[in-house]
Amino acid sequence: MRSGIIKEIHNLMRKDENIYFLTGDLGYNVLEEMEKEFPKRVINMGVAEQNMIGVASGLALSGKKVYVYSIIPFVTMRCYEQIRNDVCYNNADVTILGVGSGLSYGILSATHFALEDVAIIRALPNISIFSPADEIEAVLGVKELHKQKKPAYFRIGKKEEPVIYDKVYDLKIGKGNILTEGDDITIISTGTIMSEVLKAVEILREKDIKASVINIHTIKPLDKNLIVQESKFKKHIFV
Repeated sequence: MRSGIIKEIHNLMRKDENIYFLTGDLGYNVLEEMEKEFPKRVINMGVAEQNMIGVASGLALSGKKVYVYSIIPFVTMRCYEQIRNDVCYNNADVTILGVGSGLSYGILSATHFALEDVAIIRALPNISIFSPADEIEAVLGVKELHKQKKPAYFRIGKKEEPVIYDKVYDLKIGKGNILTEGDDITIISTGTIMSEVLKAVEILREKDIKASVINIHTIKPLDKNLIVQESKFKKHIFV
């Protein structure tokens, strides 16, 4: 997923000279080609995430489209005030790429776990939250969010996640989609855990329990209508 996102941003940089990419001393073996082709527009800000957000906001307010890239706790919690004041309050065109959703960083433990990021970011004004299930959806999200001129938080996994979609589909920011249909229960999920959700659906099917699965790739704005529609008349709802 991460590689697909970087490749798509790289392609966009070839078409749009206003795109800048800032990294908090991360992205080795991922960013080298982009950095080589655009040395003045790919900037390593070092381990200084608060400063990175400030610079990103300044670039955005001068007419640039800016991506910032780091591990989720460092690019959300560490610089929360800068995201709030510099990016969101100014409605600046900055997309925050947070790597390592949930427990993706495993043995690196609690300092690298992303368990609070959605809760704190969704409280801020003007910012959308996108959480793709696989690489196809992630690349579609890059294309759609590129059209927006406002803050976005892009929550992604760490490595090669299982394929969920076998082909490109018409993704719309703020509109979820149904992966499976069933009359008994509804499961609402988001992000890279989706492959585990679909495994659970197969286990339930063996027990003659039919489940609808809703993929909420956009956590903010939330597709309330789809959630309500698919939750009516069901015995149980799981999130």
